[in-house]
Amino acid sequence: MGLPVVGHIPRAVGLDGVLAAKQRSLEHGDQVVQAISNGSHSGTHSAVIAEAARRIKAASSWVTPTIAAEYALNTAGTTGYGYQLQRSEMHYQDSATFAWWSSLATSQSGEISKDEFRSEKSKQYFSYKQLLVRELDRAGVPMLAGTDTPNPLMVAGFSLADELVVLTRAGLSNYRVLRMATSDAARFLGQKFGTITAGNRADLIVLDRNPLLDITAVREPDAVVVRGRLLDRKLLDEFLRKSLKR
Repeated sequence: MGLPVVGHIPRAVGLDGVLAAKQRSLEHGDQVVQAISNGSHSGTHSAVIAEAARRIKAASSWVTPTIAAEYALNTAGTTGYGYQLQRSEMHYQDSATFAWWSSLATSQSGEISKDEFRSEKSKQYFSYKQLLVRELDRAGVPMLAGTDTPNPLMVAGFSLADELVVLTRAGLSNYRVLRMATSDAARFLGQKFGTITAGNRADLIVLDRNPLLDITAVREPDAVVVRGRLLDRKLLDEFLRKSLKR
């Protein structure tokens, strides 16, 4: 029908199938890793992942890694995961969803791991996803910043900053991840936003610190401009106060 399609990689279709069909974007790096490993992850090494990245590039498909959500899932049941549940933005999440997230704070046996990951298998699996992000970047595959909310710890809005941080920890430059969330998003949608250019939509985030030096600066906007309307810090704080769920 000529319609642009984004989505997962169905098992019955596989990576080759979605690329042959010119699927516009592949959602979740996890889907790519599963597709090239047949779900077992045995034999998933750098050469295999690099080849998959080259095939995705050749097909002109985009990828949305959603790696922050994957990190949260692979660290569930650890002290670090429990600490994340105490972040202030969790008060903006509805009670039912937060209860689900909280249920993952311990293992099925009720134990809490002091390691960063819940198991050695989870650590290895997440490393594959980090490697995929690096290989996609090296191959020149266009990528988008997304969070797959409401997966665990992914509070709408706040989780985008989490995604940018985890992408840089995977090996991408601050410039690349900022571009993924701005000008690349506009290019994917064929829209005029994402750059400070005459004639573009005036959507801006004003920061006190340089995100090219410290990506966490995006967590603390001094002001936001939405379609030309300036929302200063005082007004942003008022919006947040009204958005409290718990």
